[in-house]
Amino acid sequence: MSNEVFGLLALAALVLFGRVAQAHPVSLSEAEADIYRDRVDVKLKILLEDLYLYQDLKADDNGYLSVALLNEAMEKHKAFVKDFFQIRDLEGLTIAGEIQGMTPQELPAEGVHIANLMQFNVEYLLRFPLAEAPKFLTFIQEFGGADSFLPAS
Repeated sequence: MSNEVFGLLALAALVLFGRVAQAHPVSLSEAEADIYRDRVDVKLKILLEDLYLYQDLKADDNGYLSVALLNEAMEKHKAFVKDFFQIRDLEGLTIAGEIQGMTPQELPAEGVHIANLMQFNVEYLLRFPLAEAPKFLTFIQEFGGADSFLPAS
């Protein structure tokens, strides 16, 4: 095969198959754990997109979620975080934890447009009391449960 034919085939392949793959960005959570002999303190940063996905929020006609709606969803999301963020001990038993507080990022007065939800977050502070110093801990995030359309990683 000549170089010209090969070049034309390569160009055709790029044109026909070189489409840009597009996907919705993944909503990411961040967890920071401080482990002590008698407790584990966790700071869990959740993007507001999770509130939209898991608290079934509806935007207004202009695509905005009001500050009041987002604050209400943040409060409701405490139970969600408590249910789906877990710490297990060496035997695989779940360690009970409690929400200690919540720190939302400052939001614009007009609310947040659904296209900008990944630019804002809320931090949940959790505490998991321990009877003794842990030998081994497993941290599990199953946001949405086992049947979630968005797998945890």
